[in-house]
Amino acid sequence: ANYTNMAGVLLKARRAEEAIAHTSRAVALDPDNYAAQSNHALALQQLGRKEEALRAMRRAVSIASSDPVVHALYGDMLNRLERDEEAVAAFEEALLLDPHLGTAHLGIATAYANLGRLDDAVSHYREVLRQKPDLATVHSNLGHVLLRLGRHAEAAEHLATAVRLNP
Repeated sequence: ANYTNMAGVLLKARRAEEAIAHTSRAVALDPDNYAAQSNHALALQQLGRKEEALRAMRRAVSIASSDPVVHALYGDMLNRLERDEEAVAAFEEALLLDPHLGTAHLGIATAYANLGRLDDAVSHYREVLRQKPDLATVHSNLGHVLLRLGRHAEAAEHLATAVRLNP
């Protein structure tokens, strides 16, 4: 647990080179620890080792298949790799397990926007804002999707809110 905890601190500090030593040790000591696997995946991702990161995150998902956060982390990783269809599936699984998980709504909205499923993206961005109305980036993202839909007045409101929240 100590290796996993230390790795988590280092990852938050964006010190992946140091974190990878801790995550590697944690995975070696307990390969069935999903937290160790997911931290290892995040460290690999920060180091640009994308395929290794995906394998580690898939392992975390297989270990903790009932944990919505792990599915959302996997979806985020897939989003970053522009594997939007796969990301949607990961976020859908997360939302089946926890329909109120804001990170999953945000991630699936991003994937839907990338796929051109704009109405679906709007719906999920609105759910994020229902939970946390002061997220400037979400207002901005929603505004841009609304622009793509030709809903200029609504878009302007959200873009103005984004600027007000984060000048």
